[in-house]
Amino acid sequence: MVWYLWKGNYAEVFEEEDALDRLEAFASLNGPAFYRLPINERRFTLQREEWTVQARIGDGELTVAPFRAGERLRWRLVE
Repeated sequence: MVWYLWKGNYAEVFEEEDALDRLEAFASLNGPAFYRLPINERRFTLQREEWTVQARIGDGELTVAPFRAGERLRWRLVE
């Protein structure tokens, strides 16, 4: 569940740097190319839509506060 947060965070940084066209290579292609691994065939879609990160994820002793809890992100995973 946490991986969707870093994709949104990276999207914000790449957007601020006017480099959204380079996000896919950074997040999905460069690592496998460098390590000579196959590219993951799974795809997902990020949509520019503001949302608030949950304050807590999980139940009981397994409850954690995610990175940027309670903050608004500009990009959301829509798969």
